[in-house]
Amino acid sequence: MNLYPMLKAYAAYTKGHYEEAIATAEQTLATNPDCYEAWRLLSSSYRRLGRHDEATQAAQRWTKIATEDALAWYVLGLRLKKAGNAEGVIDAFKEAWRLGSAPAQMHCGKILMECGKVDEGLTLLRGAAESGQSRPAWKAYGNGLTKVQRFEEATIAFDHLSSIIGSNVRSHLEMGYLYLHSRAMAKARAAFQAALAAKPTSAEALYGLALCLEAEGDSSAARSFHSKAETLDPEHKYIRRADQFDQDDTGLT
Repeated sequence: MNLYPMLKAYAAYTKGHYEEAIATAEQTLATNPDCYEAWRLLSSSYRRLGRHDEATQAAQRWTKIATEDALAWYVLGLRLKKAGNAEGVIDAFKEAWRLGSAPAQMHCGKILMECGKVDEGLTLLRGAAESGQSRPAWKAYGNGLTKVQRFEEATIAFDHLSSIIGSNVRSHLEMGYLYLHSRAMAKARAAFQAALAAKPTSAEALYGLALCLEAEGDSSAARSFHSKAETLDPEHKYIRRADQFDQDDTGLT
């Protein structure tokens, strides 16, 4: 089997020449329709071009050829999620999880929660966090608990995350906003203060402290910290950046 066209296809893909990658992968499929690498590349290339239906169809073909490939089922789950096919997403991620994909377990748990299956979703999220000890999984589990207002459990999950997330300005900010939303105000303040100690010009840290103080009823101090944040960033870009810190890490590709 001549795989040279696939080498050309991957080279085109890495350069961002997605139409060329598609055309070259299709050359391979013309003589070898069961080349799963070609279907995989087609799915990724179509996604990059915003051709999501074709990306999903290519991923489906990939799973039919490589039935025991966890990555194939995981990618299919991502494509179906983009298409809004909730039941299909769950089935694909469950199959990927069965085949050993830890991220699939996490995403499946999140989808179940979005579908209103809270207990089942949280069970999967906790399992993904405890088995992999990964940053995205603990964050997703804590956020899931926060969304259903199980704040004490969320704080415990975020404590686990804090122990593995590292110690830098971004990590302190991330933990500050996560603790803020789980209503662990003392821990949130400590995280923001750590960020501010490392970077005194962090408008996001000042804004976080202002939010904590306002939530605790100290409006005067809150206004003072917010004023300092505005002085550093008059365009209020720190508010948009702050909103990103408590978002789940998807790892989607």
